[in-house]
Amino acid sequence: MHALYDFCKTRGINTRVVESAIAIELSRDDGAYLEEYHRLGAAYEKLKDWSAAEQGKDGLIVEILLELYKKIAKIERKLFGEEELLQRLEKKDQIAALGHGVMYLRDGNLVEGQSYYLRFVLPVFSDRIIALFALALSDRVLQITKMHPSDIEDFDNYIANTEMANIRAQKYLRDQK
Repeated sequence: MHALYDFCKTRGINTRVVESAIAIELSRDDGAYLEEYHRLGAAYEKLKDWSAAEQGKDGLIVEILLELYKKIAKIERKLFGEEELLQRLEKKDQIAALGHGVMYLRDGNLVEGQSYYLRFVLPVFSDRIIALFALALSDRVLQITKMHPSDIEDFDNYIANTEMANIRAQKYLRDQK
């Protein structure tokens, strides 16, 4: 078991925990990041709304078209010098473990009780930047306090899918003995 699981259990936070290695950027929340948080969430929501409307027709084709659209839009922004500007954040770290609504940082050095703004790319089919706010429960543990609904859904799905992959891998290894 990961230290995050034990930490959550002692605090009455009921969650499953999976190990990860996701690069993250973060800064103390001083109120300067709210606009970026909303901008990143709104950009994805527009695509997700369109995707949901078209999903009944042929989900895979819609997903591929969305990925192509995002790549073309990114190339277009670079060509016209409109690269998406993200605010510089204070430090980089790595998410070593995830739970529903909580995360454990590899290096940590957080100030307990301090609110933080975080940004990372969730490694799913449709890589995108996830932005959120979280409260430090210890020098390494963060509890998510503000996250876009679609990001919560994808974040929780990532945890569940990772857990299922781990179970399949354990079963495979057990069957090989």
